[in-house]
Amino acid sequence: MTFLLIVTGVLLLLRLVNELYYRHADRLPIESL
Repeated sequence: MTFLLIVTGVLLLLRLVNELYYRHADRLPIESL
Protein backbone atom coordinates (compact mmCIF):
# COMPACT_ATOMS: atom_id res chain seq x y z
CA MET A 1 0.00 0.00 0.00
CA THR A 2 2.78 2.44 0.86
CA PHE A 3 4.43 1.72 -2.49
CA LEU A 4 1.23 2.63 -4.34
CA LEU A 5 0.90 5.82 -2.29
CA ILE A 6 4.48 6.82 -3.12
CA VAL A 7 3.98 6.10 -6.83
CA THR A 8 0.73 8.09 -6.99
CA GLY A 9 2.35 10.96 -5.06
CA VAL A 10 5.30 11.08 -7.46
CA LEU A 11 2.99 11.01 -10.49
CA LEU A 12 0.94 13.89 -9.06
CA LEU A 13 4.11 15.90 -8.38
CA LEU A 14 5.40 15.27 -11.91
CA ARG A 15 2.02 16.31 -13.33
CA LEU A 16 2.05 19.53 -11.30
CA VAL A 17 5.64 20.33 -12.28
CA ASN A 18 4.82 19.71 -15.96
CA GLU A 19 1.81 22.06 -15.79
CA LEU A 20 3.86 24.82 -14.13
CA TYR A 21 6.75 24.30 -16.58
CA TYR A 22 4.52 24.47 -19.65
CA ARG A 23 2.72 27.56 -18.31
CA HIS A 24 6.11 29.24 -17.81
CA ALA A 25 7.30 28.04 -21.24
CA ASP A 26 4.21 29.52 -22.92
CA ARG A 27 5.20 32.97 -21.66
CA LEU A 28 8.72 32.66 -23.07
CA PRO A 29 9.67 32.62 -26.74
CA ILE A 30 10.73 29.22 -28.08
CA GLU A 31 14.20 30.51 -28.98
CA SER A 32 15.06 31.12 -25.31
CA LEU A 33 14.60 27.42 -24.55
